[in-house]
Amino acid sequence: MAVDLSHGTLSRGLCGTVDEAFVLMLSLYVKFVEFLVVKICCYLAKTATELLCTDTVWTKLILMGR
Repeated sequence: MAVDLSHGTLSRGLCGTVDEAFVLMLSLYVKFVEFLVVKICCYLAKTATELLCTDTVWTKLILMGR
């Protein structure tokens, strides 16, 4: 009985591992793309923030405002 169960589990396990591996690869790919998108957006936001928040820009704006 135990042999039949393990054999059945093995054959199901092989098909299951293929599906799980595919799903895992797909989810890792999606996570990687999300990671890249977030990194790119953060980099662009950081660059824009640094450009906007540099002292020279604010000094010019303050001086122009006066």
